[in-house]
Amino acid sequence: MKNIEKKIKDYLIKLYPFNKLYFFIKILKKSKKKYYYADNGEDVIIQSLFNHKKDGFYIDVGCYHPVRASLTHLLHKKGWKGVNIDISEETINLFKIARPNDKNINVGISNKEGEDFYYQSSHINQANSFKAYENVKKVKIQISTLDKIIKELGIKKIDFLNIDVEYRDFKALQGINLEDVRPTLIAIEDNDAYDITEVVDSDIYKYLTNKEYFLYSKTNCTNFYLDKKFKNDLNDILNTRNNNSL
Repeated sequence: MKNIEKKIKDYLIKLYPFNKLYFFIKILKKSKKKYYYADNGEDVIIQSLFNHKKDGFYIDVGCYHPVRASLTHLLHKKGWKGVNIDISEETINLFKIARPNDKNINVGISNKEGEDFYYQSSHINQANSFKAYENVKKVKIQISTLDKIIKELGIKKIDFLNIDVEYRDFKALQGINLEDVRPTLIAIEDNDAYDITEVVDSDIYKYLTNKEYFLYSKTNCTNFYLDKKFKNDLNDILNTRNNNSL
């Protein structure tokens, strides 16, 4: 019975214009006011740095959902714009409705272009991954690099870059030239580095510290790296945040 219900749901999701109504309802259900939307409050850390900035720019790789578990929803509500990228076509359809002024791209991200397959647990699911799983749908996807997308869109400045691509995070990071366009803050998931000692021994940590970033904060398996040239400004930024909250 569950398989039949799933097949009916999958069919209706694809059916125009019903699918637009379906996505719109899903967005509304998750848009109730909250202090944070990310799974582990990552967006609170982001807000602490960018509370003063009303018109920033983000790139969200593995964006998943425009509200639920989103690291960029609060930024979007403040007036920021950006690029949202995901391997799920249905996720990108959600973003086209919720964030029509953003660039919303259905593509996989790695360190080189090509084609690959990802494993789809369901249409909109954080577990959709390039890592093979049993009894899930295998879907072909085009692969691009962040460098290519940045150049095609003519992006000159990135305030916040989020990378959450389920076990291909380091490869996605390697696909952006940090000498050309340098994000102020990078949030990146590392599923093999929960303990801080594991973080500082990780490939991602070594790579980014070599690129003049420093580990600013972490929550669960998401680590935050800040451009070193902003390190001296931290006290001023945080004091501004505290004064604004009085």
